[in-house]
Amino acid sequence: MNIEQLKDMKNSEEYLLAVNVVSELEQVFDIEIPDSEVGYLAIHFSGKQFIEIKPGEENFVITSKIDGIVKHILSEVKSSYNIDFTNDFELRMSLALHLVPMDIRLKHDMFLRNPLLGEIKQRYTLAYMLATSACGVLKKHYKKDIYEDEISYIALHFNLALERNRSTIAKKNIVIVCATGRGSSSLLVYRFKEEVGAYLNRIEACDVGQLKYFDFDRVDYVITTVPIPFSVPKPILEVQFFLDEGDVKALKNFLSGKTTFSFSEKFDSRLFISHLSASTKEEVIRKMVDRIKEVKTIPNNFYDLVMKRESMAVTAFGNLVAIPHPCEVIGDETFVCIAILDEPIIWESVEVQFIFMMSMKKDRDENMEAFSTMISRLLLNPAYIQKMIQTRDYQTLANCFNQIEEEMRSE
Repeated sequence: MNIEQLKDMKNSEEYLLAVNVVSELEQVFDIEIPDSEVGYLAIHFSGKQFIEIKPGEENFVITSKIDGIVKHILSEVKSSYNIDFTNDFELRMSLALHLVPMDIRLKHDMFLRNPLLGEIKQRYTLAYMLATSACGVLKKHYKKDIYEDEISYIALHFNLALERNRSTIAKKNIVIVCATGRGSSSLLVYRFKEEVGAYLNRIEACDVGQLKYFDFDRVDYVITTVPIPFSVPKPILEVQFFLDEGDVKALKNFLSGKTTFSFSEKFDSRLFISHLSASTKEEVIRKMVDRIKEVKTIPNNFYDLVMKRESMAVTAFGNLVAIPHPCEVIGDETFVCIAILDEPIIWESVEVQFIFMMSMKKDRDENMEAFSTMISRLLLNPAYIQKMIQTRDYQTLANCFNQIEEEMRSE
């Protein structure tokens, strides 16, 4: 530590704490500790501080530099995942408060271990992916790689923001379709109000014949107790007339947005590469992009956008899995290309054999959270990945997702 750095530290609260600690150590061990060591100890205190603002204490001011980094982070997340946190003041503040000690750690190459790293990656995969994108901004700013432990701490802030969004339920308008008359439909409407009224704004009822002439602009969903033999422009959920516990749970998941996604819609069998021979991640990505071009309409710079993301943040998640993707949302659909390598390769110092390349659509995907939850359960479960590597079969993939969907419905 040079003299100027030491001078700057001497006025800080952490330096005074370090002086007291060093004084105790000198007395106990009968040694003399130089000022530079006091400075290094102060840096460690600064890098691990928890910032809590209390009434009556001196104002804590977030610098324009830190605020600018946070804004850049949220802009990057919006660009990459089409999830907009720019108006989430609580997230902005929590990230800024987190970055103050993190700024010190990065400047002085300090390592802060997170014992919950594995659990965070597995349970909060979407949040971890958002944090990985965020740390691409930090990597560029500090010109240093960001450890996974640091990424996982930032993931916790994003997960809290996602949880806040989940707890805010937008009430829905529905039409209930029955096969019988007004009396039975009125009974079903009453039961809906009783069981899931907190999720509903307006409930209408009709029979199948009336549904042909119904104004679907008035509702968000169609709930039916009978098959509907013609196409309707709204999502449909079939339930029994006498709602059982499973129906009520399915209704709550459906109305709260905890819906699953169409497997075939996002997983085109033509983009399932059961055998891929490659020796580097660049070769893998190039071959996968070439396959995507045969099936989907993608921009000419798709490969460059994926490689830009690779330069910004880690995409190897462990468990032999890598999740490369473009650094920005592109196109009109979300899709996935899967490749299983003939032999594992080293990908960012990690062994990888199962590659899950995805591209997100520009418009907001209402099923994004369900999608990310299901893929996280697939990709971070060693049993599923080993089964996929052994069978190399598209139907096995579909079966795994069906099993995951059943697990989620029973929770």
